[in-house]
Amino acid sequence: MAFKEGGAVVEGGARKLELRHFHPRWWPTWLLIGLLSLLWLLPRRWRDSLAAGASRLYSRKKSNHRRHAEVNLALCFPELSLAERRRLLREHFRSFFQVMADSPLFWWGSDAMVKKRVYVTGQAEADRAIRAGESVIFLVSHSSAIDVCTTALAIDYKMQGFYKPFKNPVIEWLIFRMRSKRGGRLAARGEGFKTVIRDLKRGMTLFYLSDEDLGREGSVFAPFFGRPKATLAMLPRIAKMTNARVFPVYTHYLPAMGRYQITILPALENYPSGDPLLDAKRMNEATEQTIMICPEQYLWSLRLFKTQETPGEKSPYKKVRDGELDLEF
Repeated sequence: MAFKEGGAVVEGGARKLELRHFHPRWWPTWLLIGLLSLLWLLPRRWRDSLAAGASRLYSRKKSNHRRHAEVNLALCFPELSLAERRRLLREHFRSFFQVMADSPLFWWGSDAMVKKRVYVTGQAEADRAIRAGESVIFLVSHSSAIDVCTTALAIDYKMQGFYKPFKNPVIEWLIFRMRSKRGGRLAARGEGFKTVIRDLKRGMTLFYLSDEDLGREGSVFAPFFGRPKATLAMLPRIAKMTNARVFPVYTHYLPAMGRYQITILPALENYPSGDPLLDAKRMNEATEQTIMICPEQYLWSLRLFKTQETPGEKSPYKKVRDGELDLEF
């Protein structure tokens, strides 16, 4: 695969380190970055063991992340026993910490170092589409290893995508640097739509995150694991305007091998259909299909059902918090 060309192009200008990034308020962030970078120098099996231990401690903490994950697992997998959901939750936190311990590889590592740890399956169809001059969209789910996916695919593909700016300027600089340093283009959500369309037509691929609840505006409510979910209706518009092929993608960590697998599934057929609800349903079904490749490594701590169909209705997370919804954890 040799589709990447040209230098780094970023929407809104490159994020550079400034004096404000070193304000004492952000010293704990720099300390964490330094500790993770030192931890990464240890043998992989040691890192994985330390991360697994840290995850066990964290999973016992009554945090919002844990509550959100518990609610999501109860809503999405009502057929599972309590013991099975608790196992999924433990494995979710373990994989999250193990991937986080590997973060310095993707912050600072060379292309060769990244390629050594990542392998991609199912890319032949996407490669053929690009060689044929077709636009390609990667429909990506939020796994724990999502930044592995953005970094590894950007080595070989001309990538662009939307991103949500971080409130912490140090994290903003670090993540923006990681996601754009290999020639990618990043646009903050709500910006750069015309540029994305133009560059898709010119041969750049689009890294599209499919599963976040971004509110009522611009969304339709489509089933997600059997429950209505606010689903952004932007993807069908982009695909129609560019005649793009949409490939679902999932990334997960293989601890026994110490490697990451990026799985590219076959492109959605006859997509979009022109029916916003049907297209949102098909997108959610594709997302579900990717999640089931390795469900424990999906980012279950997202507030997937934050927005309800009935305006003003509380989310299940708030209902559980306020004692208005009883879910077995």
